[in-house]
Amino acid sequence: MAPRCIWYFEVVERIGLVVNRLVLPPYLSKIYNIFHVSLLCKAEVDPSWVLPQVLVEVRKYITLGVMLVQILNRSEK
Repeated sequence: MAPRCIWYFEVVERIGLVVNRLVLPPYLSKIYNIFHVSLLCKAEVDPSWVLPQVLVEVRKYITLGVMLVQILNRSEK
């Protein structure tokens, strides 16, 4: 079976010469976050993938419009 990469993860810490600790997303929380370098694939980062930072304005009071909806048809199975 050929090794596969599942995604790009940031290396947080190098432990020794051949072991790395990665930052894993919550859906991979049951996986131990320390890997041998032979299990990692090198990521070739393309600068065009990086999105420019956008300034976000956070307002103190935000209102939400509510629209009432009527149920036209209902069935039970």
